[in-house]
Amino acid sequence: MTAAELRPSARRPAAHRRIEAHLRALLEGAAPGDRMPGDRELSEQFAVSRMTARQAVATLVAEGRLHRIAGSGTFVSAHRVHRRSDRLLSFGEHMRRQGLAASARLLTAHLRPGTAEENRELGQERGAMVCEVERVLCGDGVPIARESCRIAGDCARVLETDLETGSLFTALDALGRGPARSMGTLRAASATADTARLLEVAVGQALLVQHLRLLDAEERPVLLSATSFVGERFVLDVDQLRHEYADPAERALEPSYEVRGLGT
Repeated sequence: MTAAELRPSARRPAAHRRIEAHLRALLEGAAPGDRMPGDRELSEQFAVSRMTARQAVATLVAEGRLHRIAGSGTFVSAHRVHRRSDRLLSFGEHMRRQGLAASARLLTAHLRPGTAEENRELGQERGAMVCEVERVLCGDGVPIARESCRIAGDCARVLETDLETGSLFTALDALGRGPARSMGTLRAASATADTARLLEVAVGQALLVQHLRLLDAEERPVLLSATSFVGERFVLDVDQLRHEYADPAERALEPSYEVRGLGT
């Protein structure tokens, strides 16, 4: 027998690959929300370290097949939430299009004096009021994102509406200030301890943070939002046409969509 044949790696797959294959087999008969074996159970079953078991689970978490809930365990994920980058829809509309029930957990909703940056972004005078709304957005009860909103002061009546089962867009529509256009940015971030707790993920979990400035039909700013999506539960669908610059100077004229006034 050769030295290569004596090596464990030549006789069978690496331990984390065997655990991964085991989990994939379990997934074949599992439904969204079913609990899966945790790191400790897997490490004992396969006689490996918890780090090795965690590596196997992490592969399926990255694929969106599993998700972890801090303090509860590892569970089978529902389908990832898809959003089109070229369409402005409310969170509830996105959920309904994918057959999921939208809901929200309201963290805070109140009227307060706006900061200088908030009022500038909302086109308001210095010292004007803003509505601050913070929510955890869920699909079929699973936390998808943490949302932080600043709404123009003349829309304060939205605070009287149901912001847990109702739609913020619908509430603004009723006031004649429904969002018609949005501009902003999308960037990567890591979950802080507070956000991780609210989204039921590990501290440091990968997030996609979308900052938007929304305008009504008359191009008046109505809403600033910072929405932190759990990376493994969210997919951004992109449909783009190639653009050719007719004049090199045109590139320099493109505006920045950076949104100020939201520290999230």
